[in-house]
Amino acid sequence: MRWINELSLKQKLQSIIMATVAAALLLVCSLMFASEIAGRRSDMQEELQVLAQMIGQNSIAALSFGDRDSAGQLLQGLESQPGILSAGLYSADGRLFTAYQQSGVAAAVPLQAGPTGVEFRYGHLTLFQPVIWNGQMLGTVYLLSGTEKLHERLNRALLVTLLVFVLSSVVAFLLAAQLQRLISDPIIHLAQTAKAVTLLKNYGIRARKTTNGEIGMLIAGFNEMLSEIQSRDRQLHLHSEGLEKEVSTRTAQLRRLNEELSDAKEKAESGSRAKSEFLANVSHEIRTPMNGILGMIELMLDNGLTPEQHDSLMIVKISADALLTIINDILDFSKIEAGKLELDLLAFNVHECTEETVRLLAVRARQKGLELSCTIDPGVPERIVGDPLRLRQILLNLAANAIKFTESGSISVEVGAVTLPEGLELEFAVRDTGIGIPPEKQRTIFQAFAQGDGSMTRRFGGTGLGLTISSRLVEMMGGRIHVESRPGEGSCFRFTIQAGKIQAGEEQAPAGRQSTSVERISSHRLHILVAEDHPVNQQIIVRMLERHGHYTVLAGNGREALQALTRHSFDLILMDVQMPVLNGLEATRAIRRTERDSSHHIPIVAMTAHAMKGDRELCLESGMDAYLSKPVRVRELLDILERFAPGKQSDLTAETPGR
Repeated sequence: MRWINELSLKQKLQSIIMATVAAALLLVCSLMFASEIAGRRSDMQEELQVLAQMIGQNSIAALSFGDRDSAGQLLQGLESQPGILSAGLYSADGRLFTAYQQSGVAAAVPLQAGPTGVEFRYGHLTLFQPVIWNGQMLGTVYLLSGTEKLHERLNRALLVTLLVFVLSSVVAFLLAAQLQRLISDPIIHLAQTAKAVTLLKNYGIRARKTTNGEIGMLIAGFNEMLSEIQSRDRQLHLHSEGLEKEVSTRTAQLRRLNEELSDAKEKAESGSRAKSEFLANVSHEIRTPMNGILGMIELMLDNGLTPEQHDSLMIVKISADALLTIINDILDFSKIEAGKLELDLLAFNVHECTEETVRLLAVRARQKGLELSCTIDPGVPERIVGDPLRLRQILLNLAANAIKFTESGSISVEVGAVTLPEGLELEFAVRDTGIGIPPEKQRTIFQAFAQGDGSMTRRFGGTGLGLTISSRLVEMMGGRIHVESRPGEGSCFRFTIQAGKIQAGEEQAPAGRQSTSVERISSHRLHILVAEDHPVNQQIIVRMLERHGHYTVLAGNGREALQALTRHSFDLILMDVQMPVLNGLEATRAIRRTERDSSHHIPIVAMTAHAMKGDRELCLESGMDAYLSKPVRVRELLDILERFAPGKQSDLTAETPGR
C-alpha cells in the first residue's frame, strides 16, 4: 500500500470514492448473482420433481401389475424432454423395473434405487422419488437431468450483472472526478498559499476562504496561525540583538564547561588505566612468588620425606592453594568490576568438565564423611561450545561452598539441558544437606563480601566473593542463578547458561587439543629452551623438566633466547612474557620472522603471571602456540609437553628438527 502515499490529493479522493463504490457494487452484484443461481437451481429442482410426480402417477398401473412394456413406453415419452439424460422405474423392493436412456448419451441407470431426494452431483441433477398409492409404496422414479440449460441461463445473468457493474463504475468515476474538487480545490489553494509564504518570507499573505465546514475552519485556522507568526516575527526581530549577546555569553560558558568535562574525562580515563595497570602489576607480583612457593613444594613432595615432613609440606601446600584461591577471587572480582574479563568460547566436553570438577572435590568431601555425587541427564550433549574454565570455576565455587557448609549428609551436582532454536540452555543444580540460608539473607548472598552473617566468616572462613563472581559469570554466559534454601534443611543453587551446539561433522580439532594422553611423554626426551628472568622460577621449571628426563637450556631474557637458538636446536620453547632487555612477545615475533623462509616451526609456550584481559590474546597474536599461567603446576606443564611432543600432535605446522 506504499504507492497510495505517492498519489496526489485528487487521486487519493477519487481512489477512495471509486474503491467504496466498487466494493458496494461488487457486493450487490455478487448477492444478485448468488440469488439468481439459487433461484434457477430451485426452479430446476421443482420442474424435475413435478415431472417425476407425473411419471409416478402414470406408472401406478404398470407397477401394480408388473407391466414392463407399459412402463417402458411411458419412459420413452421423455424423448420430448431433451434435458432428461436417463430415467428409471424401480419396484417396491428397489430393483430396476424398466429404464430409459437418451440416445448418444453415456448415462447409465443405477440397478438399485437410491435414497429419496434431489441433488446436484457431477454436473447433473439426480432425483429419486417414491411412487405411493393409497399409502402404499409401489416403487421409485429415477431421473437424471443435464444442467446445460441452467448454465446458459446463469451465463446470461452473469453477463447482465457484469454490464451493470461496468456501467455503474463508469458513472461513479465521472461523478467522483467532479465531486472530489469540492474538497481538493480549497486544500490545494491552501497548500499553494503556504508555499508562497515559505518562498517569499511574507507572513502578510492570507488564504482565500471559499467554503464553510471543516475545510473553512482549516483555512481560518491557517490564516490565524500566519497572523500569530507575523506577530512573533516582529517580536523576535526586536529581541534579536539581545539574544545574540546572550548566546555569546552562553557559548563562552559552554566552552568552559566542555573544557572542565574534558579534563574530568581525562582524569577518569587516567584513573581507569592506572587501576588496570595496578591490577596487572599486582597479578604479576603476587603470582611470581607464588610460583616459587608452589613449585618448590611440588618438587619437595616427590622427594623421600618422612611422614611428618610430608604432612607439614601438605599443610603448607594447602595453605598456599587457599591463599592463591583468595588472590584469584579478588583479581577476578576486580577484573569483572573493571570490565576486563572476557569469555573464551571453544568446543569442549561438558560431561568431562562437570565430572572432573566433582572429582577434584571428592577427597575434601570424603574427609568430612559426605557423599558427593554427579548426575548428568542423558539429553545433555557431550560436546558444546562455551567457556569450560569459567564453567568449572562456577561449579567449584558452588560445590566447595556446599562442602564447607555441610556437616553431614550428601551433596549432588545435577546437569540438564533444554534445546533452543539458536543453541542450548544448560541447567545446573548443586544440592546439599547443610545448614541452609535464612530467607532474609538469600537476597544478599550474591552481593560482594556477603555471607549468611558475620559468624559464618569466623566459623567457615572465605572472602564472600565466590557467589558474587559466580553470579557475574553466569550473567556473562547469558544465564541466571538463584537459591532455594531452608535453615537446617539444606540449600539448592540453580543456574543456567547459554551454550552453542556442535553440528554433525563440525571440526573437532580445537576441542581435541584439550585432552591429555593417559601415558606421559617420558619416552620423548625433549630439548627445551627456558626463557625466564626470575632465578627462583628458573630453578623450579628446570627441576620439573629434568626430573621427567628432558634437556634444558636457560636464557635470562629474550635476547639470550635468540642467541641460544643460533647455537642449539630445540623441540620446545617456554617463554616468559615479562623479561628485561627483550620481552617474550618481541622475542617470539623475532623467532617467527626467521621461520618465514623455512618450513621449520618451533612450538612456543607463554609462561606469565599476567592474568588481565587480553594477555592470552596478545601472546597468541605474537606467534605463541599456547599459554601457561603462573604458578605453573607439574600436571599442567606435562600436559603442554605431551601436546607438543614430536609426532604426538598432527596440528603442528612443521616437523621437529633432528639432532
